[in-house]
Amino acid sequence: MALVCSFFMVLAFFSCGFSSVYLLYSLWTNKQIEFAEWVQQIVFFCVSFCFLILLIAFLKRDFSYVYVASYTDTYLPWYYALTAIWAGQEGSLLLWLLFLAGSGVIFLRQHQYKKLDNNFKAIFWSLFFATEAFFFLILITVANPFLINNPPPSQGNGLNPLLIHPGMIFHPPALFLGYALGVVPALLGISMRICGVRQELYGVIRKWTMFSWVFLSIGIILGMWWSYYELGWGGYWAWDPVENSSLVPWLCTTAFLHVNIVATREKSLERTWGFILGLTLISCYVATFLTRSGIIESLHAFSQGGVGKPFLFLILSNLILVLYITILFPAKNTKNLSGMLSKNGVLIVSSWIFLGLCSIILIGTMYPIISKVILDQSKGLSASFYNKVFLPIASFLIFLIILCPWIKWKKESMQTEGFIFFGVFVVLSLLMWSFKVKNLLVILSVASSISALLSVVYFVFKYNLYSKISILGKWGIHFGIIIVAISIAISAGYKKSADFILAKGQSIKFGTYKISYQDFKKKNSKDKIIYSYKFNIHYKDSYLGTLIPEKIYYLVQDNLFSKVAVYKRFFDELYISVLQSTEDGILKIEVQINPMVHWIWFGAIILTFMGLLANFKRT
Repeated sequence: MALVCSFFMVLAFFSCGFSSVYLLYSLWTNKQIEFAEWVQQIVFFCVSFCFLILLIAFLKRDFSYVYVASYTDTYLPWYYALTAIWAGQEGSLLLWLLFLAGSGVIFLRQHQYKKLDNNFKAIFWSLFFATEAFFFLILITVANPFLINNPPPSQGNGLNPLLIHPGMIFHPPALFLGYALGVVPALLGISMRICGVRQELYGVIRKWTMFSWVFLSIGIILGMWWSYYELGWGGYWAWDPVENSSLVPWLCTTAFLHVNIVATREKSLERTWGFILGLTLISCYVATFLTRSGIIESLHAFSQGGVGKPFLFLILSNLILVLYITILFPAKNTKNLSGMLSKNGVLIVSSWIFLGLCSIILIGTMYPIISKVILDQSKGLSASFYNKVFLPIASFLIFLIILCPWIKWKKESMQTEGFIFFGVFVVLSLLMWSFKVKNLLVILSVASSISALLSVVYFVFKYNLYSKISILGKWGIHFGIIIVAISIAISAGYKKSADFILAKGQSIKFGTYKISYQDFKKKNSKDKIIYSYKFNIHYKDSYLGTLIPEKIYYLVQDNLFSKVAVYKRFFDELYISVLQSTEDGILKIEVQINPMVHWIWFGAIILTFMGLLANFKRT
């Protein structure tokens, strides 16, 4: 079957490559291009077939496939064996392509597609096929998942134990789906800039981009959740290059969604609109490049560098295309907008701030390479750099949410409620300062988040927006983001952490908690040894329950990993991780009190659900 899959991949590659060139030729010959729709469906069939065969190989533990032997073994549960298909470079790129091909099939079945003229379709499909051809070329050359072991080994290398977590079942597919869904609207936007504006496509582009944003949000949040519970570092964000790479397209997409409101409402900003939409596509390629090229060292980046140069070519060629169209293609619709202090102005400023944050993250992530070129010495930037630069700007964006509902669209004026909620922000800031909260960033973040929360809720109820699903969704997204923001601000400002050394029977007090080390056990299985440590937890004088953190030694990988234990309360979590242990059970543990952390996940659920509601609108 590996040979059949290789044949299908090569067939699909040449079909995409030939179709892309022929469609450009059809622009001059005025030939009909209905064949493109059949080609796309054939491509989707080929990718689906190949993915299914690889999925079956993982389920059967068919170690004759090099890729299967690299990422699974006979001990792995079947559900993790299935999801191991995207644990490596080859499978994750195949999944990327599967979602991309599926997106193309879905788009050609939409009723808005049927209204497009021949030239527009030719340009769109030429770009789309070229993108698919690129992925096929990668998969049949430097990242082929269908290479064969001869002879096959009796046992595979197994899955990285850090990936054996429910979050990793859904985290990568959600991100790749977000990337793939972003290709269709971006290529539609490029086609519109070349062929001229199609008003009926603004709604289609918004819907596709919104779905892309939702799945990017889901992927990022699941990655945060996985990091917090699996890595044992007690945090949900460490400004790791892979974390940064997923945040960049999310910020770009957020910027576009804001400027799109003004562009569609005022029928203006055609160049800016097209430029930022093009950047959303490029940012998805940049994210894939950073994690797949091996150019940046990261906890969960891929070390293989074979795809680095091809992806760099893809990024540069798309950047040149977007810049060329932005600069040389005139805007068909031009219109003077109201001032910066109108709602139009605030939305545009917010969009450029989001893009500024993207630039900061990219510069920080690439700084080891930049410093090596300039200083001849590779230096990385710590998390403190991002926190000092990123968090104040993010707090300012939350502050804008306080005022934005009450600012008028075309006049630089604000309703009375805007001044009232600004007053609430000032009062809250002064109250926090009077209660000896001296961290200025925490004061501004918490005060702006609470004020924005009150402002949005009052705005929704004042104008009965809860009865209009799509509008409720738009403001509900802001509600969810505010919950996430206030949770992060409080967690960062009031987190407590300390290390302790304990012997069996000893107790410690940390904050308002008492932690008693009761017992430890050792359990052997075929593929691992589990060391379990039992702690009784008291809050003040009340018994809460038991926590059992673990150290797990994986025999196949010859590695020792920590599994944390967390006790959740309404406003905080007690977090215990075993750092070191001896054979007689003496432990070095890290204990953390993390306020409001689980409210981050609650806010994330709200914003993703509201993002789906925001798309309940006919286009």
